[in-house]
Amino acid sequence: MPKISSLPTALVVNPSDYIVVVDNSSVPETKKALASLTGALAPVQSVAGKDGDVTLEPADIDGLPDLLGNTVYSVTDEAVGATQILNIVALTQEEYDAILEPQATTLYVIRNA
Repeated sequence: MPKISSLPTALVVNPSDYIVVVDNSSVPETKKALASLTGALAPVQSVAGKDGDVTLEPADIDGLPDLLGNTVYSVTDEAVGATQILNIVALTQEEYDAILEPQATTLYVIRNA
């Protein structure tokens, strides 16, 4: 059996693919498992009551529609003079205050410490 380090790197893993598992217990053992079994190990299984590949809408985030004035623009909207948001960062007020030059392309969300 070849060493794991000598195997080619997989750029895409399909649910029906096998992955190598190295059991690191007192009796180490190398075995295989279906990639589909690893989904249950993911740290997040659902968001805002949605499962699987999730796309959040503003209404899924408490208070966001009010913050946005119930108006949401996408990058495809032609809002004259608007700056496209490229980054979203959540930070405390103290962390925000420490930024010397806030970027116009970054949406800063102030969270409670």
